[in-house]
Amino acid sequence: RDAQESRGLGDVYKRQSYKKIGKKKAPLPQPCTYRMHVKTSTKENPQVLAVVIHAFYFDIFIRILEKTASISTPYTLYITTHQGIAQEVSSHMKSLGLDAHIEVYSNKGRDVLPFLKIIDLIKTNGHQVILKLHTKKSPHKAFDEGRIWCDNMVDQLLEKRIAGEAIKNFITYPTLGLIAPSNHLYPLWLKGGINMPKVQELAKKIDHQGDIGQLSFVGGTMFYARVNIFDPLLKLDIKDTDFEEEPIPIDGTLAHVIERVFALAVDKEGLETVDTQFIKSLNNQDAA
Repeated sequence: RDAQESRGLGDVYKRQSYKKIGKKKAPLPQPCTYRMHVKTSTKENPQVLAVVIHAFYFDIFIRILEKTASISTPYTLYITTHQGIAQEVSSHMKSLGLDAHIEVYSNKGRDVLPFLKIIDLIKTNGHQVILKLHTKKSPHKAFDEGRIWCDNMVDQLLEKRIAGEAIKNFITYPTLGLIAPSNHLYPLWLKGGINMPKVQELAKKIDHQGDIGQLSFVGGTMFYARVNIFDPLLKLDIKDTDFEEEPIPIDGTLAHVIERVFALAVDKEGLETVDTQFIKSLNNQDAA
């Protein structure tokens, strides 16, 4: 059973070999010109990477935005937020001279519902890879644990060795589906909890085959991922009214369920979920 329990991390972890994800060289996309480090994408001039930040806490949003300067690949920035800080977010972006798509939604579904709602726009604009970030604080946790958790996830995903190579990794390794921050992948059999009945229900709806308990999900929903892995979820036509009204419990809501179902979407497409530590070792082998 031990071997099965690690399935969600991919056999690549067990062997520490990159042969599993089918190395296949491909030409890199030509970089686009951009103002500072952000430019609005168009269908005629698409950028591969879309960076999506859900801004609920303005102070954390500012810190995350500053850290995106480590992304050397041209990208388009998408910001989802709520009415409470929408004006602050817009004014801050203007003060920095940065372009972004800013979408204002009701405070519902945490970072998950706004993300699902903006994916169609990202696909329409021709992006192939998404970096999903959000201003996680988890005020119910003691000793500022939520903020520390947020910083750890963001810092790993925006580390120069990761951010600078992410698009190249997705192009070079065609079965790479999602890159999670190291130490933030959790097996569903262990951390599914009270969400599992609903996870199993959605697994049937997206026609996922196999033992979902052996998959691992990204706790905290921050990651790089191929845009097309979310297609099965979009076809479910999940509505705003399906999500619970705030304040919500710390577990067992639709947002917590979909956080776990993202793992099923990756697996359904026959793609691999790996973490940033593995990607660094992968890139080191390529450089050797």
